[in-house]
Amino acid sequence: MERGQALGDLARPPGLGRAGRVDGDERSRSGARLRADRARLRPLGRARGGSHRAAGDGAAGAARRPRGQAPGPAQRHLQEAVTARRLTVIATGPSGPPEELDPLRTAGHEVVIGRPLDMPGRKAYSESDLIEQVRAADVLLASHLERVTPAVMEHAEHLGLVIVPFIGVDKIDVPAATRLGVLVANSPTKENFIAVAEATIGLILMLLKRVKRGESRLRAGEWARREDRGDFLFGKTVGIVGLGRIGTHVARRLAPWDVRLIAADPYVSADKATALGVAPVDLPTLLTEADIVTLHATLTDETRGFIGEKELRRMKPTA
Repeated sequence: MERGQALGDLARPPGLGRAGRVDGDERSRSGARLRADRARLRPLGRARGGSHRAAGDGAAGAARRPRGQAPGPAQRHLQEAVTARRLTVIATGPSGPPEELDPLRTAGHEVVIGRPLDMPGRKAYSESDLIEQVRAADVLLASHLERVTPAVMEHAEHLGLVIVPFIGVDKIDVPAATRLGVLVANSPTKENFIAVAEATIGLILMLLKRVKRGESRLRAGEWARREDRGDFLFGKTVGIVGLGRIGTHVARRLAPWDVRLIAADPYVSADKATALGVAPVDLPTLLTEADIVTLHATLTDETRGFIGEKELRRMKPTA
């Protein structure tokens, strides 16, 4: 069994894959991307003990082995474990019942459960605690609370794969993972992006209709007052920042509400936005014209802190 096949089985539990059939062109494109990623990562390796040097390299600080050189100890260990169908999978904080990970155990993998997310007072692992927790891991299934730093990956000598059960990978040091030859995988499944899109619509309606204020009065034994009456979504201009999976599904769900949709995303073509019924604009224009702004941009160095006081002052007083 090839490494890619085993990791695919591990990273894609039943029911979480793409719904419906995948056409041949898309399958070919996906396969090409996977082969390119594997070819790019295959030369990477690191010595036992967490050195950034490639195994066998003499020069300190070298991040890659010469072409054709044998893989380092971490990669050999992962390949052997995958071939034997025996991996040590450490989940730092499963959000569901423990039996959700039973398919991994049934497949012959060792699964170690960390602190459940529903544990009272559950906090993120400190870096030192996480290092101890994942020291023996082949695969790390990290919760949204944990920050996977270079030190964490360096001390996990056999670590070959870090998976997050959500979309963002901003809590993983991806450049460090690349240097160390550790694969990083997220989970852009319908359970994630459609759930967020639906929650976005719900929150917009709750704010416009002042549901929370009305609920508070009702619980206090009062009727809602005139000033508690909500507003229409009908006729509003909704600005979507980031027209990826989540932003696209937000736009599709808002289209029947008779709203004007505008979006700011420099990486999405005007044709794609127009096909969704969305007018592409730049961010300053969006902030100036929108009655409602919803943010769905991936957190990166480019987007971190890009909405601040200056940007908020551009918005309408009634927004």
